[in-house]
Amino acid sequence: MLTDRGSALDFEPDDLEPACLDGCETLHVPAYSLAREPIRSTALAAAGTARRGGARVSLDLSSVAVISAAGGSLHETVAELAPDVVFANEAEAELYGPLDAPTVVVKLGARGCRVETTAETLKHPAVPTDVVDTTGAGDAFAVGFLLGGADLALDAAARSVARMGAMPW
Repeated sequence: MLTDRGSALDFEPDDLEPACLDGCETLHVPAYSLAREPIRSTALAAAGTARRGGARVSLDLSSVAVISAAGGSLHETVAELAPDVVFANEAEAELYGPLDAPTVVVKLGARGCRVETTAETLKHPAVPTDVVDTTGAGDAFAVGFLLGGADLALDAAARSVARMGAMPW
């Protein structure tokens, strides 16, 4: 899949309106937003603003390509972001290396997911489905997890891949 961040890459910290984050319960940050400036600084500023308002911060490592391109600087930025939840597929988790977050969720595709916390590691089987299109499954999974945990995440991902066009509902 070819991604294009478009004009988002030019999102400057001064363009961020803190009021847009009022009432934010979770700020979800893709690693694409941490790979280059100025959007990197904007994402970090948004995370700080959201945290001050009581929100948690989640991170999706996004892709092997973004991890490879960013190199060691991504590790420094992720440490600065200090996410509460990190999402990665197996290849992303392996390439990135040890993840330091209270909750790490490794997506295992048709095998489900592994949820690692400071207290335990639990494996959750995938919801059986006929795969039509995997586009958007990771995003549907993350939303489901953030709203209701692993069961809702796996259900959302299964519904997403069973339809063309990344629409789980």
